[in-house]
Amino acid sequence: MQKHLLRGILSLSLCVAAPALLSAQSLGDLTKSAPSLSAITQPPAIGNVTETSGGITSLLGSKLGLSATQKPGVSGAVTDFLTKKSGFIGTAKTDPTSYMSSFKGLQGGLFGKLKTIMTVSQYAKFLKLKPSASSAGSSLLGNLFY
Repeated sequence: MQKHLLRGILSLSLCVAAPALLSAQSLGDLTKSAPSLSAITQPPAIGNVTETSGGITSLLGSKLGLSATQKPGVSGAVTDFLTKKSGFIGTAKTDPTSYMSSFKGLQGGLFGKLKTIMTVSQYAKFLKLKPSASSAGSSLLGNLFY
């Protein structure tokens, strides 16, 4: 009788404690997946959008051999990207998860536009121009990748 009572109490306590343990575990998993303030590479300051866009377009023009026809399209896409990014770049320090969510969507749109403007070879070269995380702040192209 005493064994059955002990088993019943143990079973009841597991039933009561299990949801709390599962919730704590789930919360732990969520916090592990959220980037910390130091987990993301801080994006470079954009500065003047028109100047930064012009510098990026000029750099891409020389590195990728962009034609006179391609340059306005690249410039427009980059300017639009930088203008939108400047609206939420401050969240990179205060809310990295929100920043990464906004940035990835915006970057996907930019890269999609660039694919339609550049040749396959130029686009492949462009992707290889991604600066390292440690040099992102000192590279104009860091604005497009971080």
